[in-house]
Amino acid sequence: GSAEETSHAIGRLESEYGCVRSIRYEDNEDYSVAFKRMMSSVTEGWVWTFGDDDYLMPNALKFMLEQLDRFQEVSFIHVAEVSRSSTNGCYRGTLMDLCCEYGWLEMTGFITGNIIRADKLQQASNTPRWNTYSRSAFVHSCALLEVLKDDQAVFLDLPIVNTQNEEQTQEALQRWIDQQIPQRYLYAAQSIDQMFEDGILTHKLPIKFFRYLTYHIWDRFLVHFCGDYLGQGSIWNEESWSSVLLFSKHLSDQDEINKLHQDIDAAR
Repeated sequence: GSAEETSHAIGRLESEYGCVRSIRYEDNEDYSVAFKRMMSSVTEGWVWTFGDDDYLMPNALKFMLEQLDRFQEVSFIHVAEVSRSSTNGCYRGTLMDLCCEYGWLEMTGFITGNIIRADKLQQASNTPRWNTYSRSAFVHSCALLEVLKDDQAVFLDLPIVNTQNEEQTQEALQRWIDQQIPQRYLYAAQSIDQMFEDGILTHKLPIKFFRYLTYHIWDRFLVHFCGDYLGQGSIWNEESWSSVLLFSKHLSDQDEINKLHQDIDAAR
């Protein structure tokens, strides 16, 4: 459903390079629909999922092709964005290990950082919980965690991808508003809760699992709640507050649970 200029540009690439293949849909539905189509469209090899406002650093593709030969037993690789890269390190473990150390959304949320075996990506797109996950802004993160949590994964903390826009464009901002992305961040809590209910997740989670940028994902909500009240006089509904509280249900550290409850009470 992109603008005509996009299809013309891709058409030129298809004419020039025999390896380029495109799939175009006339409609521009919710991004969860686009993600499901994308995730099920390739059946073998590796898939590097990519946002349209991001780009590769010089020699990044050549470098990553070389790395794939090293990671024969791996199903998932996450590479760092330029602004988030800090250690130049390579970290291995199951996907759950990496999520518990560096953050679930940090490891999976930024789609341009994700390189995944095609069969695993297709399996993730076919989860029976897709409709539940698609209520959140992180449908792909939920599906990937469900399918890959016990698979071997790698985090390459190297500046391999970058964003074209330092600040969110007006077009992107409007798309966020139209698809209610800020509110849908909240439903990440319901998705995690569903995984516990269905026995996919069985152990309480360390606070690092919920890391988001330099803070925790619930901090983002509490700041937004307070900001909306102070700036516009609007008060978020009870379901929103309950969603933030739901994160604490699956934390492993009682002191952190108590602190989160105190922060929620203070914000309210």
